[in-house]
Amino acid sequence: MRVEKMTITPEIAGKFLAKNEGNRKLRTNAVGQIAKDIREGRWCLNGDTICLDHEGYVLDGQHRLAAIVLSGTPVETLVAFDVDRAAAITIDTGMRRTESDSIRISKMSGGIYTDNSCISLAKKLMQIQDGFVF
Repeated sequence: MRVEKMTITPEIAGKFLAKNEGNRKLRTNAVGQIAKDIREGRWCLNGDTICLDHEGYVLDGQHRLAAIVLSGTPVETLVAFDVDRAAAITIDTGMRRTESDSIRISKMSGGIYTDNSCISLAKKLMQIQDGFVF
């Protein structure tokens, strides 16, 4: 396996998505929200990877890739190549962070009212206002 930091253009994302078989159902609300975050400058290189197997099939990252296509905006992210296909069942099995977890974690950066915690809370409120289902 190798990991590379890349700028993923909508064209590259489309090529990756051409090999997106056997993945979970694409959630259009999630794609729309990620695309909105990308367009409005809230995309953050955070260490999460797009995972591709040795044949280039998407194991993880289909929602992010679809959002890049939808937004029409290139983004910088990490791509893991040659990931063992059997590892797919272990992806996204951890516990999701709550908004309160995010605020608690932000204390490490100097206080609960950091930009990231405020953005996280504002994002959640905007999603509720826009009718996104959780």
